[in-house]
Amino acid sequence: MKTFSLSDEACESIRRFHAEYGEQLRTFAMHGWFIAPFHTPIENIYPLAKLFNGNEADKAHQQLIVHFNKIQSDIELSLSQDFTERATVIHRAFEAHRRKNYELSIPVMLIQADGISKEIIGASIYSQSSRKMLQLFVDRAGNENKMEKDLLQIALRDMPINFSKKDADAAGKILNRHEILHGINSNYASPLNSCRAISWLQYVAHFNDFKILT
Repeated sequence: MKTFSLSDEACESIRRFHAEYGEQLRTFAMHGWFIAPFHTPIENIYPLAKLFNGNEADKAHQQLIVHFNKIQSDIELSLSQDFTERATVIHRAFEAHRRKNYELSIPVMLIQADGISKEIIGASIYSQSSRKMLQLFVDRAGNENKMEKDLLQIALRDMPINFSKKDADAAGKILNRHEILHGINSNYASPLNSCRAISWLQYVAHFNDFKILT
């Protein structure tokens, strides 16, 4: 039986991709975007991160808007099936997004992400006081898979979505949960931010895949 082996160059490329995966995800998060492998193939991550790092953020944003609009129905269905008691609210949030009613879609999605995190982890994914509980969950869930741990650990990073009251100004124009849900920022409604909110909601829901392991 003929066998095939990867070249040293190919092996090095794979090794490098795995080593840099966490930082690519952090780049996404610092620009307000999050992924779940089931919805966004990991091979798409590096080219988009390269655009962000190469001062071509507008191109990356546009590609991600197209991507999340394309898969929004799949995400909505998955969320409704996994969190049946939230299905009506989730459906209405996505319907608001489709109708370009971003004033409503964005805060509702952020609220649902908060509730889903409490349901899965037992604590808010935003709260600094919950970091120990979240860290324990991540350590257990990512115990056997470094790339999954890299993905889950993003929630432990300080980033625009979870900047606290004192740091919220640093978020700039990037989606910040505190400013929106506390009525500080009333200029958040945009297709970009609504797609960012979808990405955050499906990222938080991805933690449910590891609930049984913890």
